[in-house]
Amino acid sequence: MSPLDEVASVLYRQAILKDCLKHPDIVRRIYRIPLEFLERKRRQWLWVSPRHSPPTSVLASARELLEASLDLLRQLRLIADQNVNTFESQGFRRFFTMIQRELDDEYLTLIEQHIQQLRFPQGVLLSAQLGKGNEGSNYVLCYPNDADRNWLQLLFAPRSPSYSYTLHPRDEAGARVLGGLRDRGLARAANAVAQAAEHIESFFHVLQRELAFYIGCLNLYEQLMALGEPIAFPQPLPATERQFSCTALYDVTLTLTLRAPAVGNDVSADGKSLIIITGPNRGGKTIFLRSVGLAQLMMQCGMFVPARSFRANLAMGLFTHFRREEDKTMARGKFEEELERMSKIVDCLTPNALLLLNESFAATNEREGSEIARQIVSA
Repeated sequence: MSPLDEVASVLYRQAILKDCLKHPDIVRRIYRIPLEFLERKRRQWLWVSPRHSPPTSVLASARELLEASLDLLRQLRLIADQNVNTFESQGFRRFFTMIQRELDDEYLTLIEQHIQQLRFPQGVLLSAQLGKGNEGSNYVLCYPNDADRNWLQLLFAPRSPSYSYTLHPRDEAGARVLGGLRDRGLARAANAVAQAAEHIESFFHVLQRELAFYIGCLNLYEQLMALGEPIAFPQPLPATERQFSCTALYDVTLTLTLRAPAVGNDVSADGKSLIIITGPNRGGKTIFLRSVGLAQLMMQCGMFVPARSFRANLAMGLFTHFRREEDKTMARGKFEEELERMSKIVDCLTPNALLLLNESFAATNEREGSEIARQIVSA
């Protein structure tokens, strides 16, 4: 409902959608990756809440969230490697190139190493200083000693003197104190890992949300193909031009409701700023008007449109004034309600917008309704 208003942006999305129609299985494979991540998060009760949780809990949750994403990121990288030259649109090529650059083998291996280190198999090693009143200060999380040495080097390495203190198993107060010291040392690391996990989660959310649009387009395309209805990629033109022509334009909602092909309409109205449609009752005027509005919205979303061909200028806004049912509260009449809605539309109307009116002001007599329509159209 926030349509594009630049021709280049519409064509950019059209190219992406054309790739999706050519390679639907690959696009759905990509779409399943963020869905699997969100399902793992839900199933394993993973969340990151730095404000209300101790650093130990934040670090553990963020680490598990990163670990849950690691194999999915590798799957995404594999898809990018296999299809970077298969897809033709600038959008997909840019996306695959970004995945290859950001998620290379070295980076993924580094993440895996960090995840293993953050499990602290040898315990948490901290450094600290004595501050005022012999209070601890400047807590820093350190790499484990001898982390890069093999077992032979560790066996013959000189030993430095160590001073240790072991808590009694039932010393709960001491355990709380040591836990507090550990949390101080882990605070900065926990914050950094939480930010990394939130970044990965945000990436999957954006990927899922943007691909959902194209998956919806794929589903609609398959429905229309099964019903034998035509589709076309429209030719968008600048908003300042007055262009509108189409062949076999039909109402997609009518087709999906009836589960049968709908009768299309041909229009040639280039250079016209005002179009009046007349005809007998139940002749299809409202359905046609609805098909025009839907096609305009679909075009400005970067979608295909329900027609054999479609060309129109972009609209800076789409406004509709369709006849409504009687007000059941009887607080006002139909004529008053129509005038109030038209007043709101006039307040919001912008240059180069598209306004669709369907039997407006039919609630009054022909003379009065015609005069109001004349004044509105003139304005």
